Amino acid sequence: ETKITRGRPALISRDKVAMAALEIGLQNITVAGVAKHLGVDHSSLYGHVKGRDDLIKVAAEVAIRDLDWQSDPADWRTYLTVMATAIWRMCRKTPGLAAVFQTPDVMPQSGMNAFCTAVLALTSVGFDEDDAILIVDSVVDMTADSAAMCDQLDLQQGEPPVFAVWAAFGAQDPDRGRIMQKTAALVRGDTDAWWMSRLNLLLDGIATRAPSQRPVGAQ
Repeated sequence: ETKITRGRPALISRDKVAMAALEIGLQNITVAGVAKHLGVDHSSLYGHVKGRDDLIKVAAEVAIRDLDWQSDPADWRTYLTVMATAIWRMCRKTPGLAAVFQTPDVMPQSGMNAFCTAVLALTSVGFDEDDAILIVDSVVDMTADSAAMCDQLDLQQGEPPVFAVWAAFGAQDPDRGRIMQKTAALVRGDTDAWWMSRLNLLLDGIATRAPSQRPVGAQ
């Protein structure tokens, strides 16, 4: 158990506070919990964060800032896959982080900067800017939504209640039953493979809007 240091306060920084929050996970994070993790009195953290909401934003800022997600956009499909995989792994490593991507007013500056960087990368290889914005937004949203769903299922003790709800709905007729059984099987299985299948379907759709696929003169 971590003991709170008395006497001269330990040297902490905004980055150290953020890293401690990421190590703990953001789902039930508190200022007091991060202070205990760092071995300092919680009052010392208020020089770096204003409260829980600010703590989450600071943690997300550092996580996205330090994320290794960029590659050569010349192969746009690989570029988006590398980006999405980095986000997926980051969110699965830190429970609760995916929710930040679902809350626009919490998105830190590093997230907005990464978003614009990805859009500009796609336009540099010929994508229309409006399409590029929608593409990056869709890939990030799908990845964050998938990770957030996994976070919620991971919190459940035993069989998640949602599967019973799906089964009850599917009992209405064979077609619905088959569909809900397959849905549950996909979610219960390898979550990495489930997410990658969703990503590939999305990328297949994006391929129809890729510069090489647009008819000459199309807007």
